[in-house]
Amino acid sequence: MPRIRRHEPEAKWGRIQARRMRVVAAGLALALFGCGVDKAKFIAPQVELVLSGTELAVLEGEQVTFTVALSAQPTAPVLVAVRSSDEAKVAGAPVELEFSPDTFDVPQTVTLAGLVDRDFNNETATITVAAEALEPATLKVSVIECPTLAAQDFWLMFNPNNETSGRRDVHVAGAAGTMVTIAGAPAAPIPAAGILTVDTGLTRIPAPNVVESGKAFQVTASAPVHVFANNYVTSSVDAFTAVPQQLLGTDYRALGFSTSRQSQISVVATEDNTTVTIGTGAAIKLNRGQSYLRTAAVDVTGVRVVSDKPVGVNTGDACISTGAGACDHVEEMLFPVSSWASDFFVPVIPQSQTFRVVAASDGTVVSVDGAGVGLNAGQFYEGSGGGKRVQASMPVEVYIIGMGEVTGNGDPAFILIPGVQNAVAEATFSALAANNENTLVVSMPTAELATLRLDGAAVTPAPTWTAYASGGYSHTRIPVTAGIHKLTASKPFIPIVWGERNFEGYGYVAGYGYPRAACQLP
Repeated sequence: MPRIRRHEPEAKWGRIQARRMRVVAAGLALALFGCGVDKAKFIAPQVELVLSGTELAVLEGEQVTFTVALSAQPTAPVLVAVRSSDEAKVAGAPVELEFSPDTFDVPQTVTLAGLVDRDFNNETATITVAAEALEPATLKVSVIECPTLAAQDFWLMFNPNNETSGRRDVHVAGAAGTMVTIAGAPAAPIPAAGILTVDTGLTRIPAPNVVESGKAFQVTASAPVHVFANNYVTSSVDAFTAVPQQLLGTDYRALGFSTSRQSQISVVATEDNTTVTIGTGAAIKLNRGQSYLRTAAVDVTGVRVVSDKPVGVNTGDACISTGAGACDHVEEMLFPVSSWASDFFVPVIPQSQTFRVVAASDGTVVSVDGAGVGLNAGQFYEGSGGGKRVQASMPVEVYIIGMGEVTGNGDPAFILIPGVQNAVAEATFSALAANNENTLVVSMPTAELATLRLDGAAVTPAPTWTAYASGGYSHTRIPVTAGIHKLTASKPFIPIVWGERNFEGYGYVAGYGYPRAACQLP
């Protein structure tokens, strides 16, 4: 009767010992056969890959970690591969791990990097962890964009300038064909030139010290856009960057100047049943889209605007006179305290200037090129000129006051300055009317100056850069034509736009990112 002989091969360090069997018997022909081996059986019948989680979120440009281990002791070393479904979005290291029978339960760490790209979208990738003969394990990774000025939802309003003339223009910059809705009007596409301009008219000028509906308005778009606003009257103009809803907050500090004629603080609510307090005034109740304007003939620098739900805040003055024989409307839309920075470079704009540093916290120490001063909440430091570095022990707000000129072009304007923590690697902006002298003012790392590109090309003629006294940054001024422009570099930079002509001046932030340290992951 035939007999079956079973032979168990030896497994050593992950290599299954192949066997060729030789069978002989008297009077019979020699027989040879090979045998196959189930490798999984020799790793261990119950071994599984164990990950520290199944989902992770990481900020674009930042890193996050997870761990891998085995659920049971293998009989041989196990080599584990780590792969990303899209290495342009998420990259992992190391890409291979090895577990021995002695270290199977010691978790090994994998670092994942959320890679920087040129769009403004949150993205996902899948990390697959696999080993031969084991069931693969997967991890979903969400790459989160820190909020920037590019968005699809905005609330804004204009402060009073001149209620009987001029324009209240909204400039929406984005991809051609993007559908835009402004103040409830029918949606319109962004034209091929990349910018849609709409005059919202004079009927939306707010009255002081009263809750109103229909003065503030919403701008929505089918894809991320940048929004700029131009509050224009002949010989009195300023422009500001619209802060998208994703960047709005609940705590702000107003901008002002010592020669105020009529300071202005306006607030628009983005949610129903919003409570707002301006300075020491009584609480104000607003519903979604309602607004409130407070005016006074005092310097409101540092006045606190606080709410229980996100709001948009504009601040400025009907017309400040700086003592240079000029008076002009000034206006900016504020960034919330939660997005402030602590390291700033104040560039040189094309006219005389001063700057202010506003504190939100008691005990803030402000240093300007090494000279320090202490500030409490709501207090400010004022300095003159530009080309200076401002550092603070706590986040602060910094803005330039363009002083205007008597014999040349330009009038007063406010310009908020992004901090180093707000710097961006890409900025889209709109320079206004063709008869303006429009200037792009840039501060960026000195080591990366050669990488700066304007509308996809090296800047020509080559700009003249001036180094700041410390910090490794330099600044320059670049003339630009009216219309939409795009600025990029290999490392984040700080851009503002300045424009002027006879009796008129304006300035605004061209790029602003939420500080990564303050970004919230889901």
